[in-house]
Amino acid sequence: MATIEAEPEFLQHACIATRMLNKRRQLYDVKEILVALKEESKAKIREYDKQEDKLRKKDLQFQESLAKFELLSKGNESKQLRAAKRALEERKLFENLSATHDEKILELEDKRSESHRLTGLLEKKKKYRDYLTNAARHLHLGPNQFSNHEDILSRHELLKQTKDRTKQRLEDLRQEIAKQQVEIDRNEEK
Repeated sequence: MATIEAEPEFLQHACIATRMLNKRRQLYDVKEILVALKEESKAKIREYDKQEDKLRKKDLQFQESLAKFELLSKGNESKQLRAAKRALEERKLFENLSATHDEKILELEDKRSESHRLTGLLEKKKKYRDYLTNAARHLHLGPNQFSNHEDILSRHELLKQTKDRTKQRLEDLRQEIAKQQVEIDRNEEK
């Protein structure tokens, strides 16, 4: 099917007649699309009508079968009671199976969601493990230096704490220098 196109760049400088022809072509393309959609719609309606006729025929057959069943069941009271009892049992069984089915579907969805969550978590853990392995390899750490990833994590924590203490000490020293500078400036003014 054709699609509506924006006005091409070369037509922006073309004469009005050329633009009108392009617009007319686009209008023709739109009409083709609409005709195709209309035909498609008609085809769908015909298909739905066929399905409706089939359903009507099946419904009529079902109604005829039901009428025959009623005639047979009227003839024998005990058969009627057994059929009703059996229908009730089947309905209960269907409801029980339906409820069980719904529960299983919900359970399956929960399991899928949990599986998806755990898969994501596993991927994160694998990436982190690979990162730690690469970090150890990059730092040329021997196998005796860190026996497992927990050692690397504890070393990381220690380095982080040392960095924080160093930053704090640097800040304290800067404040001390600033105080001493203020005192020096006061003494020089006197």
